[in-house]
Amino acid sequence: MESRPSNEKTGYVRWMKRQGLPIQLGHGMADLRSLEVAPCARAGGKAAFIQLHGMQGITGGYIGEIPPGDALKPERHRRYRPMRE
Repeated sequence: MESRPSNEKTGYVRWMKRQGLPIQLGHGMADLRSLEVAPCARAGGKAAFIQLHGMQGITGGYIGEIPPGDALKPERHRRYRPMRE
């Protein structure tokens, strides 16, 4: 498997690199449980990014390893706004 995204000029790729997590590349992943993960302060566990080739523009993903009996930190996107009832 490759170890670097092919288009390193996008903001998303630059952001992934700044996170310090492994970036797994390929046309598919046989077993997500076997991928290298690293500590991720933002998630509160271990994580990695996935970049798939040949997926018609839907190429990025994120995997997180949840510690047994624990949970990852909640994530909110910058543009998140609670819905009014």
